[in-house]
Amino acid sequence: PIRGSTLSSSDVTFQWTNNGNAVDAWWLYVGSGVGARDVYNSSNLGTNTSVRVPGLPTDGRFLYVRLWYQIGGLWHFTDEQFTAATLVAPVVTNPVPGSTLQSTNVTFQWTNNQPMTKWWLYIGSEVGARDIYNSGALGTNVSHIVTGLPTDGRTVYARLWYRNSGIWRIADFQYTALRK
Repeated sequence: PIRGSTLSSSDVTFQWTNNGNAVDAWWLYVGSGVGARDVYNSSNLGTNTSVRVPGLPTDGRFLYVRLWYQIGGLWHFTDEQFTAATLVAPVVTNPVPGSTLQSTNVTFQWTNNQPMTKWWLYIGSEVGARDIYNSGALGTNVSHIVTGLPTDGRTVYARLWYRNSGIWRIADFQYTALRK
């Protein structure tokens, strides 16, 4: 990415040039402070001038990148600063969160605000539970028909799991079951 820029996702490929120098090896750190490697440590990259860095934070914090390079047996480095991407959580658009469900079979639909690679939906009697419904892996689909919902007017909870760059995250929503 361009130095000083905001990263576009939690999975970024860093690329650089040797500027005509005979570089023997490269090494990349990503950290929470200058020179730190608490977020990512590439290990020795040989003469490769790029590396894919997955699992970066998505909370808008500053990230510091130290690029080490070896010339003639001596290690040198250069530092850059970036801003982490801000991941926008998906939103269930149907049924509207907080509403009363109108049937025992409901099509849940949600937004895809980032490039998510997998989705999973739980419906339960408490936050995070899946005792009422467990969708299984939904791939990249952004809607799913949930069957067998209760009809006793109780509060039900939906947990939408989403995966971005190998990391699972959650968004929770609440509904009132239909009363028959």
